[in-house]
Amino acid sequence: MIEQICAAWIDDVVANLYREHPEWYERYGEVGRIKCREDNVHHVRHLETAFQLENMDIFTDYAVWLNGILEAHGMSVEHLMDNLCKMVETVSERTELTAERRAFFAKALTAAVERLRSQCRSADKG
Repeated sequence: MIEQICAAWIDDVVANLYREHPEWYERYGEVGRIKCREDNVHHVRHLETAFQLENMDIFTDYAVWLNGILEAHGMSVEHLMDNLCKMVETVSERTELTAERRAFFAKALTAAVERLRSQCRSADKG
């Protein structure tokens, strides 16, 4: 399963996020850290599905949908974008993934961040 292959990547992303945002631990505690890891497992699963189907929209649509869920629970889009950006920054180092997957994942993650940014800009104008 892809989440087992990516377990170290997921752990690194979560550790980096919490290192850069210590206030998250203060605000959300260990439960938040666990949820963040679970969310990253879902991100990886959706990336893999998009890769298998050769359809980046599967991941970008997921990111938009997830943002709606997270915002309904009091989280900001910046949380999700920070997470996806951290994944983009680190995916090229993940030798447990094929080069083809690394490239596709990076493109899909970047596209999702851009789509979320675009929605933020549209909301700011409205």
